[in-house]
Amino acid sequence: MNVQGVAASRAALLGALALSATAAAPMAAQAADSLKITVNGAVVVNFNAPGETGEFFSALQVAPFPDGFIAGTLYLIEPQAEWGTGSEITSLGGVDLTGKHVSDALSFNGSQQTGKFNVFFISDGATAAQLKDFPIFATTNSIDETGKPQDVSAFFGFPKGAIIVLSDVGGGVPEPAAWALMILGFGAAGAALRRDRRAIA
Repeated sequence: MNVQGVAASRAALLGALALSATAAAPMAAQAADSLKITVNGAVVVNFNAPGETGEFFSALQVAPFPDGFIAGTLYLIEPQAEWGTGSEITSLGGVDLTGKHVSDALSFNGSQQTGKFNVFFISDGATAAQLKDFPIFATTNSIDETGKPQDVSAFFGFPKGAIIVLSDVGGGVPEPAAWALMILGFGAAGAALRRDRRAIA
């Protein structure tokens, strides 16, 4: 191999090492799941999961439900890119969800005596007991997760904008340490290439 070939190979190797270091570096978690419910202009639920291990919420007799209220369960389906990554719920409230690619669920029911609704939200980060005891109601629907706030009000008979759910998707973004490794790696590759060019000249 000639001198130019050695220089190019060296630079390519250093670049590959930089990319490998970045891939191996830890990733910062994205914003966790959230649920916001507004009734008659007032926010009655504003849940933000504290992290991947706190993705469960329930509240009873929250506020009056609207005319046309629908008791039911909504499944949120994770993107195909995440299938098989271990973030799926395979069993929920005694219902087998194997192969359904569900990562979150939202349930509503209500009391005819009080006219108020109950709400339950769960994600793949919940405990085994929470997954087992989660209520599933007869009317079920599903939507694809987008990683952005989604209006799911119509599934439960609420007016538009009343129920907004956000389900996190993706593997997160690089932490500062990962960016530092990447910058140092590419810097080293560039410096090596410059030295080899000077040596050739």
